[in-house]
Amino acid sequence: IAPEFLESAEVFVGSSAAILSDNASNALVNIKEIKYNTSRPYTRLWYAQGDYDYVAADGVFSQNFAKNWNYTFGFRRIGNTGRFKGNQMDAWNVRSLLRWNTSPSTNFSLVHVFTNHGTQENGGVNRALSSKLGDNLSAVPMYNCFEDRVFRHDLTLSMTSLIAGDSSNIFSATAYFSHTENERNYPEIVFAKQSDTIAREFYTSRQAGASAAWELSFRDVLGLRTGGEIYYTSLDKSFFTQEFRGLNLSAYALGQFRPLGNVEFTGGVRWMQRDNRTAVAFGAGSRINLSESVQFFADLSFSERLPSPAENITLKKEATSLALAEFAYVSQGYRFSVGGFARRVE
Repeated sequence: IAPEFLESAEVFVGSSAAILSDNASNALVNIKEIKYNTSRPYTRLWYAQGDYDYVAADGVFSQNFAKNWNYTFGFRRIGNTGRFKGNQMDAWNVRSLLRWNTSPSTNFSLVHVFTNHGTQENGGVNRALSSKLGDNLSAVPMYNCFEDRVFRHDLTLSMTSLIAGDSSNIFSATAYFSHTENERNYPEIVFAKQSDTIAREFYTSRQAGASAAWELSFRDVLGLRTGGEIYYTSLDKSFFTQEFRGLNLSAYALGQFRPLGNVEFTGGVRWMQRDNRTAVAFGAGSRINLSESVQFFADLSFSERLPSPAENITLKKEATSLALAEFAYVSQGYRFSVGGFARRVE
């Protein structure tokens, strides 16, 4: 996703990340879709050029074409030949967004993103065969024929509603479909014997699903964020992945309690199921403002992660225990912090 198509990004760590993220542990980035609202045509274009034939450009166009309706279109193109042989990159995407504001508190959006991303992966310079590692004329790459290209369509339909007319009661839902075609050329790996004649492999993956979330707050003292997701994954077998066909389910609840203006407690749990295997995550944390300038943060979490088809889905699930603590000093736009963590992975 191009950064120009995003409004902002929210970063979660510790127990909040383990509870809100799907089959991940202790880190989550929540990306928010950009919202244009302009009666006049809005355009933005950037262009960059550099060494080794590097050329990049990105453009955005947006306009309200009717009352409560907006259409946004964008493109991105990045390419270069690379410093060494087998270093070429050729990537571009086209994206569009249609938004309908049915009322001041409810909106629907339909987003389509097509991505064509191709890279050559030479594996670095071969030290044994290169007299000068930094000389792009005499340096010999490890592999000259590794190529990877991805063709991908992402279609997302989203709805957000401020039920109470403000942010104290929010409901959101999303339905999505993704289709990916992978093309890889790894002859040194694929050629297992001399009789092999096909150096390329092609495989596809598809994912379709839906999610819903409800956020509720009461007088800035109590808060609840709950939701769930269901999606189906279809992945062909390849040299790097197992074949997988299966349904994924998950549900979560994250609570927030602020007994005092300077004290906040959070805690929750998440349940996940995939291919008849179950994983859980839970944790709690606290944030205390000891003064106007001094803050303290502590967090404990436990999360389980199911192996992916690239790792071997029959492996045991990964269990992570994490403890975080941080002191921070904030004053006049500056922030200085000292923290530590303890992590155990089984």
